[in-house]
Amino acid sequence: MRNVNLSNVADEAPRPQAGGYVLTIADVTDVPMDPNTGKGDYLTIDYDFAEGEFAEYYYGKYKTFGFWGGHFVRSYKPKALGMFKGFINELKKDNPRFAEKWNDDGENDEKIMIGCKFGAVLGEEEYIGNDGKIKTKLNVTKIISIDDVHAGKFKVPETKKVDRPKASSGVVDTTQQSFEQLDKDTPF
Repeated sequence: MRNVNLSNVADEAPRPQAGGYVLTIADVTDVPMDPNTGKGDYLTIDYDFAEGEFAEYYYGKYKTFGFWGGHFVRSYKPKALGMFKGFINELKKDNPRFAEKWNDDGENDEKIMIGCKFGAVLGEEEYIGNDGKIKTKLNVTKIISIDDVHAGKFKVPETKKVDRPKASSGVVDTTQQSFEQLDKDTPF
């Protein structure tokens, strides 16, 4: 290895952890119902951190890597309308201009959400990466008011664990099967 001087190199930048944050909606995409698959009727909402040491965190990552990391989905299917209305009401509380433009009785352009700030609790969730290793990502677990974020009135959920495959001992349990059945089931 060639000589590499690390004395003036900063450690990897800290990344946001699970907790309460004030977020800004950076973009919104409507996904209408697809009659062939029955999937759709939701908004994909890209967000970024609005305050503190992580302000514009995802924007910085996007400029560097071309990837936007913060997004979540809000369904407006009939079964989910109550949760969707709760989200809209939180946006209205914290964004008077949005409240003036949003029409509960009619059609709306989802793009009027861009720039709105809201409070959210972010929790960690495990997933299996392309390399097969277990990694974690942040997910919006609850929408709350900005005042509740500032006052610390939220509970951070436990990390949502990925199902791990059970380790095999290599021992065959014969208590439930006869040897004849095991012989038939063995492919060699």
